[in-house]
Amino acid sequence: MSVLSLTLGSRSIDLAQVLDALRYYDRHNDLHLIVREMRVPRTLVAILAGLALGVAGAIMQAVTRNPLAEPGLLGINAGAALAVVIGAVAFHVVTPLAYVWFAFIGAGLAGIAVFIIGQAHSSGNNPVRLVLAGAGLSIMLTSITGIFILNAPTEVFDQFRHWASGSLERSGLEAAAVLAVAVSLGCTVALLIVSNLNILALGKDLGLALGASPRSTWLLAC
Repeated sequence: MSVLSLTLGSRSIDLAQVLDALRYYDRHNDLHLIVREMRVPRTLVAILAGLALGVAGAIMQAVTRNPLAEPGLLGINAGAALAVVIGAVAFHVVTPLAYVWFAFIGAGLAGIAVFIIGQAHSSGNNPVRLVLAGAGLSIMLTSITGIFILNAPTEVFDQFRHWASGSLERSGLEAAAVLAVAVSLGCTVALLIVSNLNILALGKDLGLALGASPRSTWLLAC
């Protein structure tokens, strides 16, 4: 599918020409420009985003013990959206690369907030409390995002709509590079905690007996 995406578009390019553009790039060739400057970055971003979503979904399902769980369940998507809107309104960011940084910051802060709220009880975290904290935080952040959007200039609304729709239209190599670093770090953390997540799936008490730390594992997962 990735290779096929390099050949299809408003202007179809056969596979031989795509391979030629990848191996013998000529900036004066229109077809080479389309492949190297537009389609390759978009394909890389799509692959990395899919990998990130897959890993995040697997971690959320392990943390919540829910086979249908996804990052939005813990308010992470809402945190990223609010951060992007704040970036567009307060800092006038307009580039996809800047959106990536703001989204990462917002998602990280939302995850930490869910963890803190989830462990507010003296008995510590449990999957149900994390889900409830995430649902409540998601509703609150989504409402705040809506308030910002309603009072923002039309350009900001258009920018946010374009970002929220998941379009890869303006994705470049810079955004792909930043995303690659972030995904690599995320996958590294996931590999570090996967054994503890498997142990905690047996239950918190049994996990503690086997040496797994629920709090540190859930914090890294969030």
